[in-house]
Amino acid sequence: MSWTELQADIQKCNACKLRASCTQVIAGEGNTDARVLFISEGPDEKEDETGTPFSGYSGKFLHGEIRRRGIPDEDTFTTNVVRCYPPDGRDPEPEEIDACWQWTEKILALVKPKIIVTLGKYPLSALAYRYGFSKKLGSQIKITTIAGRSIWVEDKHFYVYPMYHPSFATRSRVRREEFAGHMRFLATSLPGWLERP
Repeated sequence: MSWTELQADIQKCNACKLRASCTQVIAGEGNTDARVLFISEGPDEKEDETGTPFSGYSGKFLHGEIRRRGIPDEDTFTTNVVRCYPPDGRDPEPEEIDACWQWTEKILALVKPKIIVTLGKYPLSALAYRYGFSKKLGSQIKITTIAGRSIWVEDKHFYVYPMYHPSFATRSRVRREEFAGHMRFLATSLPGWLERP
């Protein structure tokens, strides 16, 4: 299945209640041959309005950091664990993430990333639960203690690299600096990570 076909299928989805309240379904964007896939929580109000993924303040901050660290645009793909804007920008609910998981899996199968960067705790929890590495994270997932620690998922042959959600990172100078440090580590580690079979 091509990205165009998959996008069309995703945009027809009405598997959860979010579809009734959002303006449009935001599938994702980037190079489907990318080696690094960034997965966030859900579209924001600006993305819902424009239909362009990662076009709001958080998305612009994220893309700015990616470029600043020299990670080529053609090596990235961005998506969310829910693809409809949750009302008032609230956190996605477990049943909404479950309903959208079929699309997450199809995107991962199409892109075949070597590194999945989770932005915030919801995408990290979703992947940890479904791919069986939750024990590596401890009993409770706290993004402030896990961010910046890479996890090798052996049976899937990819790394998961947790980071703060960009909107959380922009709330204070300390978090912004930590986010920049995590992105810098990602950029410098890429060559070695990408060589792993």
